[in-house]
Amino acid sequence: MAVQTGRARPDTGPALGPLGRWGIHMARRRTSVLVVWIALAAACGIAYLALQNRMGAPDYSVDRSESGRVNTLAAQHFPQLGDEQQVLVFRSGAHRAGDPAFQQAVDRAVAAAGAVSGVRLLAAPSPAAAQLIAPDKHTALAVLAFDGSMSERVARSKQVQAAAVTAPGAPVSVALTGFSALQNDVIDVEKADAERAELIGVPVALLLLTLAFGAVAAAFASIAVALVGIVTTFGTLFLVSLAVPVDSLVGAVVSMIGTGVGIDYAMIVVSRFREELSRAGVADRRDGPGIAGAVGAALDSAGKTVLASGLVVMISLCSLIVIPAVAFRAIAGGIMIAVLCTLAVVTTLLPAALAAAGPAINRGRLRLPR
Repeated sequence: MAVQTGRARPDTGPALGPLGRWGIHMARRRTSVLVVWIALAAACGIAYLALQNRMGAPDYSVDRSESGRVNTLAAQHFPQLGDEQQVLVFRSGAHRAGDPAFQQAVDRAVAAAGAVSGVRLLAAPSPAAAQLIAPDKHTALAVLAFDGSMSERVARSKQVQAAAVTAPGAPVSVALTGFSALQNDVIDVEKADAERAELIGVPVALLLLTLAFGAVAAAFASIAVALVGIVTTFGTLFLVSLAVPVDSLVGAVVSMIGTGVGIDYAMIVVSRFREELSRAGVADRRDGPGIAGAVGAALDSAGKTVLASGLVVMISLCSLIVIPAVAFRAIAGGIMIAVLCTLAVVTTLLPAALAAAGPAINRGRLRLPR
């Protein structure tokens, strides 16, 4: 009668499905997988920095809407007005419209704005255009026409703001106001808020995961997977931005959803891996077959849950694609990319990282009261 000794080695067992065998494959080639992912994450990090300068404003237009048809008719019958009109606002507490200092500020700002491609002057404050001058003569307006698509107008507004706008404390302050100018401010606020949310949310998530896992290493692994997934997503969005515009709203939503999805999916696999290590009694990092078997078993079961969840998320996003609005379709596409990138990380990088860590995934155990 044969007697079994030692722990089971599931790495070659026939019971594992395709995902389990894939997990073992990643575990056995963990060094190569980790090197490839380090290089890919570095490249995506560089692409993320470049993407920040390419992100435009969200396109809130609605397909086949009445307002869209009005804009088309206005552009056809009044081409001299451009695709959008914005206003330069001149304000001075010490000078009045018509004063040399005030007029010099107007001339300088109008000339700087007119030097931007696709921008031209429609009306400037003057005695003949008294309606552009406030009754107290301390405030005046100049109307500018902007040509191009929404993303082009936002970019041109930013150029005008950089060239013509002055600080509020100047003798004659100059500000640009209008839809596209406002979008530039919205972009800045969205980027700042997204960064602030990450700075606050990630440490809080790390703390909660540490309490949930009872081990610092396991919590860190889940956070690391989420961050790599986000970086990879932004690298992919950079490639997308070479063909179609990518707006700041998509970036903010992708960062939020991608972080949550990444932590959730990684947590499921890491938890299952720790259970397999405990069940098989693997306590030595040199136990390669036992660790690979635990990785395969974890991915064979938890991996199916993760893939099914990702598929459900992407199917649910199809409801946004059918909405006749560019902004919703862009958000849906961005989240789909985030989910796909996260699934790629969870099914390739995470198994390799778990195999490299082995029982060390339980390091930093907390002594929590039962």
